[in-house]
Amino acid sequence: MILVGHDWGASIAWYFCQLRPDKVKALVNMSVAYRPRHPKVKPVDGMRALFGDDFYICRFQLTLGSRDHLPPCIPKEIGFRGIPVPPLPSWLSEDDINYFASKFNYKGFTGPLNYYRALNLEDNLIFVVETGN
Repeated sequence: MILVGHDWGASIAWYFCQLRPDKVKALVNMSVAYRPRHPKVKPVDGMRALFGDDFYICRFQLTLGSRDHLPPCIPKEIGFRGIPVPPLPSWLSEDDINYFASKFNYKGFTGPLNYYRALNLEDNLIFVVETGN
């Protein structure tokens, strides 16, 4: 198989190739270079040490119980105050926005954010896959 990874999928593709080289003929990764695991520092702990608690991945670790929270990519103290909303591109309608918003209102952001929350489990997950335990 030829495996293509992008963004966080690139990280998964790197590990897949390490764990199952017999399955991959070629790998193409875009936007994320290979970064080996640190044997003693969990990924989120390392990011927190480098970038601080307000780094988006660190903020994604919080359980979001309220739907009126600020998106984790905007600093808490700034929020959306005073940020102009750009016009929608021609290929995206207000109905599209309302449809997507309704889906997030129904299910929330828990599913998409769980990928980031699982980063600190990464060492344990890879251990389980490598050893079969």
